[in-house]
Formats: sequence, structure tokens, C-alpha cells
Amino acid sequence: DLSHPNSFGNSHGLGSNPTLNPVGQKGPAAIFDTNFRANPYQSSKMTSMNPMQMKKLGSADIYKDLKKKKKKKRAETFSTYIYKLLRSIHPEIGMSKKSVMIFNSFVEDVFDRFATVASELSHKAGKKTIGSTEIMMAAKLILPGELSKHATGEISKAIKTFTESNSSKRSEEHTSELQS
Repeated sequence: DLSHPNSFGNSHGLGSNPTLNPVGQKGPAAIFDTNFRANPYQSSKMTSMNPMQMKKLGSADIYKDLKKKKKKKRAETFSTYIYKLLRSIHPEIGMSKKSVMIFNSFVEDVFDRFATVASELSHKAGKKTIGSTEIMMAAKLILPGELSKHATGEISKAIKTFTESNSSKRSEEHTSELQS
């Protein structure tokens, strides 16, 4: 009987016999015979059941697949840092989303240029890592005039505070080892 939309003919053992399940076996799975489809997600009976009914039928896996949601990928931006910088300089002024997006694009572009130039400098020097000297030289090469002078001053100040904080941590660790 091929006129019924859920039947595949008598050769598969599926026909109109309601006591057989899609595999041709008797038992509780015979419920699915009348609503059997090749794709279980197309069955109107399966999607209209509540979770408890699906558990009783042993179809929890299908329910989990229906329930799964796609996670959004997080876009990494500098927007929080841009906002904090603006608050520290001008607490009374705000920025629109569009201006933050433009500023973020600018920061990413400058960062990419610094990384590219610093990478080329370290490669020419025969190094495999980018150091503070390569970053400082990249700032001198990329940024124009007075801006490069300010940038190199800020870079050297950041390096100095970093080395001081690391040396103080090392001395604390060393004294704690001596006391042990």
C-alpha cells in the first residue's frame, strides 16, 4: 500500500500494521509506526510532546537535539578600555556606539601595524620573539614626529614599572624561600 504517506511498501515490513514499529518489531516502540518518518524531527507527534512524555518513550536524545541553542561567538573589542579611558580623561562626556566602533577599528589597525613591523624587525634580527626594543622601534617607524616621542616615552615608562613590579615579586619569593 504505497498510497499512505508513511508507508514504504510491504517489502520493508512497514505497511499499515500498527503493532509493528519502524524496524518491524513488536513492543512499546510500535507507537511510532503510525507517525514514522525518515527524519524524527519531522514527526508532529514528537515535537508536540512535553519532556516527560518524551522521557517515557526513551526519546530524550531527540529532545536534547531540539532544545540545543547555538552559542554566539564573542567578538573581542577594546570598547571597555576605550570607555574607561574616556571616563578617566573626560568623565562628563559620552560616546555613541558608532564612534566607539570607529575608535575600536582604529585601535585594531594601529595594533596590527605595530605587530607587523615589530615582527619584521625581530625576524631581521634573527629572533623568534618580539621584545620591548622591537615595539619601541616599531613606534618610532610608524608614528609621526612628536607622537613617536611621546609613545617611546610611554613605552619606556611601562617597561620600567613592569620590571620594578617583577623584581619586587621575585625578591618577595626569594625572602619567603630563605625563611622556609
